[in-house]
Amino acid sequence: MFTRNIYKFALFTILSVSSHYANAAPISYEIGWTGSGSYAFENQNFVLSLTGDTSNVTNASTAIINEPLSANLTGPFGISVDNVNQFLGIQTASLTPSLVFGPGGGSYTDILDLDASSISNYDMRSSIATFNLDGGLLDNNYWQNITFTDASDFTFAAITQQDSSINYIITWTGSGSYAFDNQNFVLSLTGDTSNVTTSSNAIINEPLSANLTGPFGISVDSANQFLGIQTASSTPSLVFGPYSGGYPNILDLDASSILNYDMRSSVAQFNLGGGFLGNNYWQNITFTDTNNFTFAANTVSAVPEPPAILLLGIGFIVFIITRKES
Repeated sequence: MFTRNIYKFALFTILSVSSHYANAAPISYEIGWTGSGSYAFENQNFVLSLTGDTSNVTNASTAIINEPLSANLTGPFGISVDNVNQFLGIQTASLTPSLVFGPGGGSYTDILDLDASSISNYDMRSSIATFNLDGGLLDNNYWQNITFTDASDFTFAAITQQDSSINYIITWTGSGSYAFDNQNFVLSLTGDTSNVTTSSNAIINEPLSANLTGPFGISVDSANQFLGIQTASSTPSLVFGPYSGGYPNILDLDASSILNYDMRSSVAQFNLGGGFLGNNYWQNITFTDTNNFTFAANTVSAVPEPPAILLLGIGFIVFIITRKES
């Protein structure tokens, strides 16, 4: 009986530790806004950065919360915020879900309380592209060295820091040279999420390796490619091409259906609108017509090294089984 209980305990320890390390990943949340107020400043930019770990996310019937978090606030006049033991959560109890931030430790005083309708289903654990938030409460008693009289243009984004390899897949049907009609083409791009960069008008991953499958030995240069989502125009576009200091768009498609995609996470297949497909780039083929574009992405997370207690537990089980057999 004693041996059986010890075995169960060791197995439970291994499963518990393995589960924790499989689900844990550093994460960074960013809340941005423009504000006016004391010291005669007007429409200045503020960015509140919160860092923590996804293993600390908890779900309740009325909210999903991550704490403790470390905070860093950038803006004019040496504005600052207490940098440890903060919380961030999404309250879902009311008709209008809200994104709330403030000091943790059980009190959960809402220093920042914003309309979070656009991210009501966010799980607080994964990367998310920048979303616009509606206004709400911004408590003036909390921010050091500044008093707000107006705040607007709130945004929210999140990035998990656990890098992973990623595979983007773009498919379409095409007709053209060699008298081919409605043939299937698959462009597969592989890279790493650590290379994703975000600017005010685009989010890009490069360098990527490319593989193109289709008829007649069609091919594409296999290295130093880029893929990105341009958001500067009224119609966002998914762009692909060679990276050489510039970004010539060999493939430029209507990406309205994946506007908020973060380029770092898996996404199910989406249908894309039409667009531009340059004929000077694809080797051994010329397109006269293309349609039925789709996009998907798959990530493969790096497996973290097992902690010492996990190895100890495995060794202990082997010892118990060996002793029992002998």
